Amino acid sequence: KFTKPVNIIVDAKDRPGLLKEILNNVSTLKIPINKTKGKTLGQGNFELSFTASVDNLDTLNNLINRINKVKNVKKVYLEI
Repeated sequence: KFTKPVNIIVDAKDRPGLLKEILNNVSTLKIPINKTKGKTLGQGNFELSFTASVDNLDTLNNLINRINKVKNVKKVYLEI
């Protein structure tokens, strides 16, 4: 099955369990993650970047929609 690596950035207000909840959403969709990096940005803000291997646009849209529903997530976007 052909997959394409996609770099995804998540901007959120940090809270306990946030990273786990985001990654659980990815895992539920059975999307492989190749690389993950998280950092605090000050004033309680957090940025997560990760590379996911998706097989089609519907899968990518579903992933973004699920992450956007996580409490405290402000924005999800692709890094090109």
